[in-house]
Amino acid sequence: VAEMVCGQQYLTCKLYAVPANDPETHCACAGQFYGICLREAGCAARRYLDCVDEHIGNDCADMSVCGSNCVAGGNALDLSGAWIIPVNNYAANFMRISTCDLSVDQETFDKFGVVRMRRCKEPGPGVQSGESFKICPYWIPPSTFTAVAIEQNSTYMRVEYANFVATKAVKGQGLSRSENATLRASSPYLANVLRNPPAREYYGTEQLWPSSIDIEYSGSNYCESNAECEGSYCNKRYVPHKCAPKAAKHFERNAKKFMDHTYATGQDEPMKHAYEDDWKNDL
Repeated sequence: VAEMVCGQQYLTCKLYAVPANDPETHCACAGQFYGICLREAGCAARRYLDCVDEHIGNDCADMSVCGSNCVAGGNALDLSGAWIIPVNNYAANFMRISTCDLSVDQETFDKFGVVRMRRCKEPGPGVQSGESFKICPYWIPPSTFTAVAIEQNSTYMRVEYANFVATKAVKGQGLSRSENATLRASSPYLANVLRNPPAREYYGTEQLWPSSIDIEYSGSNYCESNAECEGSYCNKRYVPHKCAPKAAKHFERNAKKFMDHTYATGQDEPMKHAYEDDWKNDL
């Protein structure tokens, strides 16, 4: 519904904004549609290619509209003082972006002449806002090549691997009926930020940042639980754990062996179904 409302506002803008039927007008309307309205509706990532095509078609001046605005919690409209950094996500996981704007540890530098960055903390009770990570509300989808806008005074960026898990896969395993109902009602998907692979960190200054950030390719997504691998299971023989691919044997045997190990020899070790994972400790 929210996406339809955004589409109606976008059409009205293109038809009635002055000057009408003009490329600059279309670019301004597209900036509101893709850069603000669709993001608030939660469907900007799905319309990413549409955003790119329309901006190219109208030769718009600002392609960062199609990226992920992480400045001021995604609410800043003026990005003239921000860093626009291309992010090429070759991996199969979502990427959560966080930034830290704490400067050099001055006490350590004065005493020992060592340049060491002060570390931000996870947002939470007792953590002051100036000491915590600024978590970008827009995540980078798998196999997506886009850009992020971050504050100019950011000192380093943290990139974490993550998965979205269907809420129905979390049912049972110690959760009460009311807890399951609450999970399903709150959202059809839950976000799980992985501890392994560890987060990547990229450093910069107000004058210089990397020209791009490239997340290395992975054949399948990293995981912590079977529920993160639809139609498969999380193969914990790999480090970091990865979702196992399917083989011909999975489609030639009875259904109860559909979750058997892909490369097992001899007697296959039976695998638990994705819904049998204990997710209570992971939430």
